[in-house]
Amino acid sequence: MMRALYAFLCWVAVTASVAHAGEHFCSRQTPQSKAERAAQIACAEHQLWREPFINAQGRLVKIGPMEAERDTLGDGTPAWQRVYHYWQNSVGVQDLFRHTSIPNHPDSTVNTALTRVQLVDTPWSGAFISYVMKQAGFTQDEFNFADGHIRYIKPVFAQPQMYGFASKNPLTTRMQVGDLLCYVREAHRVFGAQGFVDWMSEHSTDEASLKMHCDIVVGILGKKNHQRAYTVGGNVVQSVTMRELQLTRRGALAKQYFVPTQTGSWLVDALSEDAPMCSLSTTRYCNMNRQDWVTLLRAKE
Repeated sequence: MMRALYAFLCWVAVTASVAHAGEHFCSRQTPQSKAERAAQIACAEHQLWREPFINAQGRLVKIGPMEAERDTLGDGTPAWQRVYHYWQNSVGVQDLFRHTSIPNHPDSTVNTALTRVQLVDTPWSGAFISYVMKQAGFTQDEFNFADGHIRYIKPVFAQPQMYGFASKNPLTTRMQVGDLLCYVREAHRVFGAQGFVDWMSEHSTDEASLKMHCDIVVGILGKKNHQRAYTVGGNVVQSVTMRELQLTRRGALAKQYFVPTQTGSWLVDALSEDAPMCSLSTTRYCNMNRQDWVTLLRAKE
């Protein structure tokens, strides 16, 4: 009985914490830039998905509806239909069905079933970010709308004078609302910020690709050693999820969230090579916020 009561009180505390944070930066009435407008839109989408949340320790403490479920969002829309909406209003459904034909069966229920299968099988975090940026008023020249994060990041390096965003080092740059915080998710290599810049110097204009993910910074709270950034990303735990991140006194991402890199063929970046990693035997080191964070994209507004 006491355990159930404790679990309920923890859930109430987490829910109140997310709601309290959201009141500070989701209700801003007049965004001063397109980047701030994008943050406001991402915030609203997170609220629509019933506010799933990863805390500063990297633990999923609140789960929202998931893409494949029939559970509805805050406005009553099935989750999968909202994901389809992101595709329709960002890069287009032709990219969703890139490797197959768009369903056109006489029976609409068959079309619905085939569409839902395709949505589940296709990563949509890039489409989500592109949707947010497009709704915020960015143009194709300013932001290359794409379902793959790497395709809107490459122009930052390939066209630095013309593109609407610039790349910053997340380890040393004070975060701002509207920034995109990005990590590489390649299992075979850890890049680090400098390693990513080096890779881009060779591949920014070719067809080479990297699996990546970006969140948008929607709010920053606290002062000095108690600063926290709040980011929102799509297709995080199959939902639109908020992430809480601890910042340094200077407002940059804390080192504890960077994946350690090894000497030799890999570059030494934020942590030492003997830093413990997540495994079944060392679960205390498991942290969903600990990623190969490589770049922070900032709008040139």
